Amino acid sequence: MAGDEVAKGDILVTLDARDLMARVQQAREALKAGEAQRDLARQELTRTEQLLERGVSTQQRFDQAVSNLRVAEAQVDRLKQDLNEAQTALSFTEILAPVAGRVVDRLAEPGDTATPGQSLLRLYDPLALRVEAPVRESLALNLKTGDVLRVEIPALQDTLSGQIDEIVPYAEPGARTLLVKVRLPSDTAALAGMFARIAVPAGERARLLVPADAVKGIGQLEFVTVASDGQIGQRMVTTGQLSDDGRREVLSGLKEGERVVR
Repeated sequence: MAGDEVAKGDILVTLDARDLMARVQQAREALKAGEAQRDLARQELTRTEQLLERGVSTQQRFDQAVSNLRVAEAQVDRLKQDLNEAQTALSFTEILAPVAGRVVDRLAEPGDTATPGQSLLRLYDPLALRVEAPVRESLALNLKTGDVLRVEIPALQDTLSGQIDEIVPYAEPGARTLLVKVRLPSDTAALAGMFARIAVPAGERARLLVPADAVKGIGQLEFVTVASDGQIGQRMVTTGQLSDDGRREVLSGLKEGERVVR
């Protein structure tokens, strides 16, 4: 049932196995018959060999007995393979939990017909959450398994660190991206299916930053107050993004070393 806790190896789903059990039983009976036929052929070969040594039988009958035994042994080998296949098919009627976790959704009801590839339930493992994101190939090539990336989860208003578990070595045609899988910490409050972002290092560049409240605006125009040579004046600037520490990037209109006053 949805919400049930399961341990690794617990039986999650049992499929109707009556047909497969009958197939296993038939394979066992066929193998017994084949082994009996093989034993009989072996006895016949021994008896024919003894008669040939006493001059009572012919070489042709002996060769035929040898051939009959080989055919019987090959038949036994084939029947053993049939039994193994039937037992393997029967084992698939019990679906076991691959990990410990919680059943979060049941997608089939007793009596439904299961088909290959059909999902029967969803199992949630809180210790194995990870974020999967397509990353531009030029950036993904600079990453490696074990690297730590910053992960942002907007719904939780939280940013945490995750470790790269896997980088799928296949670029999506057209998009030219590689799938990067980042494992989340086991103590995260995130849930499966939540939206998340990963921050991928894109290199370093120098930026000119000023206190955000030093940038004033009139309509679409932005300016800062600059002190230079004992004089104070306003300077038109073009700004960029706000940094994590609350400072505003200045793209043009201001040079490094100039003094900005609030």
